[in-house]
Amino acid sequence: MAHIIEKDQSGKARYAHIDTEILPYNKEYVEMINQAEKDIEAGKGKKIAIDDLWK
Repeated sequence: MAHIIEKDQSGKARYAHIDTEILPYNKEYVEMINQAEKDIEAGKGKKIAIDDLWK
């Protein structure tokens, strides 16, 4: 949250605040991950055995 001091129409100073949410990840990336998780829950995925990963 950021605090800003500003003047109103009568010239008196007042405090205003702006709620800002800082996301560490790109919104499109997060949507892609969430969609992938939904797809996996719906059975739209492929299981690969660990031993088959390096063949």
